[in-house]
Amino acid sequence: MTCVILGSMYIRRTTIKSRKDGKQYYTYRLVESERTQKGVSQRTLINLGTAFSLPRDQWSELASRIQEVIGGEDKLFKASLEIEELAQNYAAQIIQIRNKKTTENDQKDYREVDVDSMEMFRPRSVSCEHVALEAFNSLKLGEHLKTLGFNGPQLAAASGTIIGRMCQPGSELATHYWLQNVSGLGELVDYDFNKINLYKMYTISDQLLKNKESIEKHLYLQEKNFFGFQETITLYDLTNTYFEGSSEANELGKRGHSKEKRTDCPLVTLALILDSSGFPKCSKVFEGNISEASTLKKMVKGMERKGISQDIFEPSKATIVMDAGIASEENIKWLKKNSYPYIVVSRKRHRQFDEDNAVVVKQDKDCTVKTQKVIDPDNNEVLLYCHRTSHIDLDEVKLWHTYTMLTDLEAVFRSLKSELGMRPVFHQITKRVTGHLFISVLAYHLVHSIRCRLKETDITSSWSELRKQLTGQNRTTISMQCKNDDVVHVRKSTRPEPRQQMIYSALGISSYPGITIKKIINKSSAITDTLKK
Repeated sequence: MTCVILGSMYIRRTTIKSRKDGKQYYTYRLVESERTQKGVSQRTLINLGTAFSLPRDQWSELASRIQEVIGGEDKLFKASLEIEELAQNYAAQIIQIRNKKTTENDQKDYREVDVDSMEMFRPRSVSCEHVALEAFNSLKLGEHLKTLGFNGPQLAAASGTIIGRMCQPGSELATHYWLQNVSGLGELVDYDFNKINLYKMYTISDQLLKNKESIEKHLYLQEKNFFGFQETITLYDLTNTYFEGSSEANELGKRGHSKEKRTDCPLVTLALILDSSGFPKCSKVFEGNISEASTLKKMVKGMERKGISQDIFEPSKATIVMDAGIASEENIKWLKKNSYPYIVVSRKRHRQFDEDNAVVVKQDKDCTVKTQKVIDPDNNEVLLYCHRTSHIDLDEVKLWHTYTMLTDLEAVFRSLKSELGMRPVFHQITKRVTGHLFISVLAYHLVHSIRCRLKETDITSSWSELRKQLTGQNRTTISMQCKNDDVVHVRKSTRPEPRQQMIYSALGISSYPGITIKKIINKSSAITDTLKK
């Protein structure tokens, strides 16, 4: 338990000289003045930063309003809207500050309170953020970003950007608003997102993109170790997405065939190489009008050139699975020449289907699927009804089930587009467009790891459905007036609903995101101190 005596608050401006260029700038702090046995002392409650821009003649009004909110005199809109919003925000920060001293959590704290004085304010969502942050940490993404030189604020911005794309998909502008006004993620990572301006949200995208190869390699190796899957299949496909604007500064923006039927907009194309478990090995953004068949060699060679293949891509073991759009004769010849096993949709005309020699590979109440395996000695290939492959040692059933993994790849792209905010893109600069798509890919890494863990407990919901189930648990502040004139503020998470508890239990994580914070304001002492001054 921490008892805070409410003293007199004011805003202090301090002049600081830059070490780099010698220029002066100002920083602002909210300071509390207290009368003690040794005299009057001041202590900083919170730093307001260098971007604090409220006119000086309103500082006193703001400080007084903050003091009223903390003291339980929460008369809404007594001040102007701007001052009220600032006061509520700064008061919340003061209440939420974690105390360095050991708290007496083991002791019961019984009090007489005025029930009618009870108020609940500043609700912030935490359930989806809690699950996403656990995945972020379990894949040790934060630790890796630190090794890449990300400092504390940059790491917070990176986690906020990626988790924001998971929980509330949208533009960097929308994520910035969500972090500051809707989400409680800042409390879970112990960082105040109000300190991050919009420009930093864009620059963190640049920084993530700059380290793309290292990040993708780290994530895939972590996923491989965490889930223990074997590298036997490599799925390859690509999709395009549109973005608004003229795209004059984006060299990748081209008009082409839009899978969203947006031929009126410039396009960019995202290519993915994934393991059969659905985890991305690498990604690349191409021009919007690029031919699908022309991308395969660029992607695979690009992995070899960057040294990724030595660790996570073994041509002698991994079978490349792709659809007819990429399975050109040129690509087939290239795969053979470089000893890559493959399974593809053939562009050749189908052979006569022999019912007597067909094998049932799938049968349920809706349909029966039969396939026929024919060996083509001239090309050293196996033809499977409308499929062909270089694996002559696989039976019909295994060939069929291997190829149907492409439907999982299609589901990945649907998730990226509809669930993780890949479209539309509003940026006009090449690196920002590419960075926006890369953030969606990073978000997919975390989403897929969550879903894989949940599937082990027979929870097979889509990410959209999981996000819906997680909605509703918030962190909120409860304020109460006590009989002895103390004001008690408690900041904690609400009790999870059964649907949320089921997900938490399956993942083995806490049911109450964040810590419980309690602050006690002694108003009697505050009045006495004020009268003495």
